[in-house]
Amino acid sequence: KKVFVFKTDEICSSGMNAKPISEIASGNEDIAVLKFSPNGKYLAAGSHDNFIRVYRVEQNFPLQGTCSGHTSYISALDWSEDSNYIQSIVRLLRIFVHY
Repeated sequence: KKVFVFKTDEICSSGMNAKPISEIASGNEDIAVLKFSPNGKYLAAGSHDNFIRVYRVEQNFPLQGTCSGHTSYISALDWSEDSNYIQSIVRLLRIFVHY
């Protein structure tokens, strides 16, 4: 239901005492898959509520937008090489392309 984002350098320097820089919530269901875009500007979170939420990496991960239309929970997702498209697979093996 929530994902915490940590800065790698803070984890390495402070060990287990690192504090999250951001908290990503995805509705009332579990987040099944996370994937950064190839250009590093976005983080996509596929959830068991049948949505993909896209967050901007800048400014501590504000919600950029939501991809809908899925008939089941998101089991996998990936970005195109140019970061302009997200392709997703739901539990029933239907493939969606978001642009």
